[in-house]
Amino acid sequence: MPLAIVGPVLSLHRSLGALVVLTLASRNPALCHLVPDIDDLQTLAVNNVRPWAYRGSSLETVVSVMEEMQRKQRLFLACI
Repeated sequence: MPLAIVGPVLSLHRSLGALVVLTLASRNPALCHLVPDIDDLQTLAVNNVRPWAYRGSSLETVVSVMEEMQRKQRLFLACI
């Protein structure tokens, strides 16, 4: 992979890490007030990564994980 592409790809992978932390914070009673808009943040992250997620790429997997995390978060909120 050319060096010009490596930086943006790493940033997109970091989006997954940030989204995991924010999603976990949204589930924690002591921190949930800090991320009341978790669904919007998850949607934004998915939409920002999706254009780079070509078939068979690691970013395709990142998008799948993000979407599944959002789906489970929505399911959790529907059960409350």
